[in-house]
Amino acid sequence: MALQGSLRDFKFTEIIQLIGQQFKTGVFHVESGRKVVEIFFLDGLIVHVLATHRSKRDLLGEILLKAGKISQEDLEKVLKTQDETLQYTGEIMVELRLLTEEEIVRVISTQVYETVYDLFSWKDGNFRFEPQAVESYKKISIALSPEHVLLNILRMIDEWPEIEGRISSLYVVFNKVKPLAKDEGGISPEQRLVYELADGKLTIQEIIDRSLLGKFNVCEAMVALWDQGYVERVGTQKPSFTRMMGARVGLRSLAGIQTLLTYGMVLTTAVVLFLFLKSAVLSEAPVGEVTMSPPQSFVHQVTSERIRKALAVYYLENGEYPESLQDLFNLGLIHAQDTYLQDGRPFRYKRKEEGGYTLKP
Repeated sequence: MALQGSLRDFKFTEIIQLIGQQFKTGVFHVESGRKVVEIFFLDGLIVHVLATHRSKRDLLGEILLKAGKISQEDLEKVLKTQDETLQYTGEIMVELRLLTEEEIVRVISTQVYETVYDLFSWKDGNFRFEPQAVESYKKISIALSPEHVLLNILRMIDEWPEIEGRISSLYVVFNKVKPLAKDEGGISPEQRLVYELADGKLTIQEIIDRSLLGKFNVCEAMVALWDQGYVERVGTQKPSFTRMMGARVGLRSLAGIQTLLTYGMVLTTAVVLFLFLKSAVLSEAPVGEVTMSPPQSFVHQVTSERIRKALAVYYLENGEYPESLQDLFNLGLIHAQDTYLQDGRPFRYKRKEEGGYTLKP
């Protein structure tokens, strides 16, 4: 009989530890709305994860393509081979010598950590463990201890608020200040890789994409280098639309562009109309008799459109809408005051589990 229950009654961390301690083989499913995570265990060790709610950009091939490790032609060849052989994409890449085993293991390990880390934010949902045969990687040595994974994630949760406060945005740019010797003591391989990528041009997000280390590891390494005087913060780049889109534009992206253009036209028309009416009233009134301010409803409408435009840009980059409007502010897509109404109340924003969002004054 499969082990199952609700996240309200049991902590998923306890279940994962139990599976590891009893050396179980099978698949641990966790569901919350449309979000589904599957963790594959072999003799109590984690060998693979799947998150069906993640966007296409989170797939192994897309991650490596974005990092510049493989070409679009390489990826298409790998996917064709996968359709024919049903092998894991990582194994095919190693077999074709597109990447080393070490590089593939690094990406898969990061996926495991980020997927399990995400589960800590789930307030409710259902889980079940189904004992079944699990095929491990044949050409890649990866098997993670659940206890080790959970301990590291708990450390990440504990340290992240301070790191996030220091970095402030994933679009911050760092540059080297002093050279880093090859035999420099106390410098980890992760810190050395991040140091090499800190060139005064790449943002933290771009370093995350290229290093394959994941958000936490990159930010942690950068803060450590910063504290030791190896790098310095040189500025923040606002995410431009063309940089986020990259060289490839799909149908979903084209729809997003059309949406942005529509919002831009509506906003421009509204502003021009408002300025015209204001000018007309002031020109006909005696000096000093008219004190005119924009109607509250109009200001709310303009701000709402600005937020919706930012949400559309965020969706094009991430494949989903943000958890809160604070995420838009952190990326420099809106100003802090845009999240509040004129009377000080915050805009009511909620991301829908089935996709989309609601935004109300």
